[in-house]
Amino acid sequence: MPRLSRSAFTLVELLVVIAIIAVLIGLLLPAVQKVRESGSRVKCINNMKQLNLALQQYESKLGRIPASTTDGSIKTGTMVHFLPFIEQEAIWSQYDFSKSWHLQKSEVLTAQPAIFLCPSSPNTAIRGYAMTSTYDLTNLGICDYASVTRLHVSSPSAYSIGLLAPFALKSGDADGVNPVYQGLMGKNRTTRLSDVVDGVSNTLTFVEDVGRPMRLLAKKIPLGFYPATDALLGSGWAQDTHPMDYQGYSDSGASAGGPCGMNCSNYNEIFSVHFNGGVFGFADGSVKFLASRIDPRTLSYLITKAGTRRGEDQATDY
Repeated sequence: MPRLSRSAFTLVELLVVIAIIAVLIGLLLPAVQKVRESGSRVKCINNMKQLNLALQQYESKLGRIPASTTDGSIKTGTMVHFLPFIEQEAIWSQYDFSKSWHLQKSEVLTAQPAIFLCPSSPNTAIRGYAMTSTYDLTNLGICDYASVTRLHVSSPSAYSIGLLAPFALKSGDADGVNPVYQGLMGKNRTTRLSDVVDGVSNTLTFVEDVGRPMRLLAKKIPLGFYPATDALLGSGWAQDTHPMDYQGYSDSGASAGGPCGMNCSNYNEIFSVHFNGGVFGFADGSVKFLASRIDPRTLSYLITKAGTRRGEDQATDY
């Protein structure tokens, strides 16, 4: 009786199968990453919605919107004021408003509410990390969302090189104190919604500034960390330097004062790691996803609460 021979894979066939599997994995991984990022983006949008709701509740209860920062004898950042409205009463109850942020209890400064972190951020573990002569920045709780205090009109900035809206400077306004340059939450001053003359649906509340104190530039590739002694970086949610001015950067992110208003540097600038854009909160409570290459003038219109494309004479942003 003849024996039946068993066929086997040849080396060529095996290599073909391996190549097919490799191609399938190559096609599948981007799809998995896309789904994962889609979920992270939804979570980020939800975080922004919760912060916007906290601002609305604060304004409804107290009649005014808090300052973005106070930098007098008592230094306080924006996010502290919203703690009771984002289910962080435990932190809020321990915060002593008679002292500057850096003199608060360690358990306050190191607290890390999840709502303050964008899930797409490459930095979810490294937080504040330095000890200076003035501040203990070790293990600070950080925040990937920030308010924009004002347009930065001094050099270097997008304004100083003529890229922003032609808001007319008045005598003594070189530092941008005039309301026409101010964001919704100005420095050392509270705001009423009635002060938003160019429309709450056209005025930003919060923007993304993801990754601090990790250094991120235009290609969103981590480049180590900002200098450990740089307390002005403001990665901590309680810091008075956490809010930002809109300055504008070069397209590479290497230098301040340029046409890029978003996603070129995360050094106190608008920066998101979502694909092709970022999440923005508006004063009417809405949240929108704006393209990363948004025109710097349009961005300046959205930042200001009283500045318009025609200067000061007509309340419109678009």
